[in-house]
Amino acid sequence: MVVAMRDPNPRVFGRGLERLAGQRLDVSEGLFAARAFEQNRGFSSLIRQGRPYVTLKGAMSLDGKIATSTGDSQWISGSRSLAYAHRLRRDHDAILVGISTAMKDDPRLTNRLPGSRSHQPARVILDSTGRLPPDSRLFGEEGGGPVFLVAGPRAPERSLRQLEKSGARILVLPEVRTGEIDLRALLAVLAEEGLLTVLVEGGSRVNASFLAAGLVDRIRVVLAPLLIGGTDAIGWLGGASPPTLARARRLPGFSVIRRLGDDLLVGADFWGPNSLPGPEHPRETAPDQMPGRS
Repeated sequence: MVVAMRDPNPRVFGRGLERLAGQRLDVSEGLFAARAFEQNRGFSSLIRQGRPYVTLKGAMSLDGKIATSTGDSQWISGSRSLAYAHRLRRDHDAILVGISTAMKDDPRLTNRLPGSRSHQPARVILDSTGRLPPDSRLFGEEGGGPVFLVAGPRAPERSLRQLEKSGARILVLPEVRTGEIDLRALLAVLAEEGLLTVLVEGGSRVNASFLAAGLVDRIRVVLAPLLIGGTDAIGWLGGASPPTLARARRLPGFSVIRRLGDDLLVGADFWGPNSLPGPEHPRETAPDQMPGRS
């Protein structure tokens, strides 16, 4: 018998394998463990971390910019990177962006990958003061996932009611600071809604907030052969810079490095299959590490 991974629930972790071994059955454990974890990462995170699994995704120029000083950002990366972005949307329960991104780009936040449009992730907008226009394209996209408008306690009731009439589900949550939603409280609500994998698509302030709160499980960034330059261009990661490099956030190495046309995909994992107790497994190729895929 072959078992890819153990049930992450500590109450039953490994007990089934012990029973099988007690019946003198030959059990091999860990084959394709990384792929099994990919399919179960949301459940594993909920059981072990008490929250959904969070992927931080972005596309930037080689010098780390996501837009020019005027906010122009379409398109930084190429067509193969765009297809990869839609695969990420297909493989997550929810997409999350900040209100600045929602207002500047007026995105649809849908999965438009051919052959997989039947799965549309929920769309979560961080909007502490209820500024999202009621005529946003988020509400006009036929077949799109539900829209969750996440507001703070200061949001005007009238604005929230208008957005609710447009089709938004309103979540009023506490703020950790003025204008900053309590992200842990938000993830708890999303878990209650059955949304166990969340794809964070920015902008720079939202990216920084998730990282600062320690709520990112993996990062997937596309680097485009493009130089924007300028101190007034918008960087992928907002917030304040640490005073020294010793206090900068050090990643645990790159887990993904591969070409997407002219672009380069790089990734780092903070929490993954090796975070779960179990036997040592040989390194294997996870789905987004497979060569030749776009």
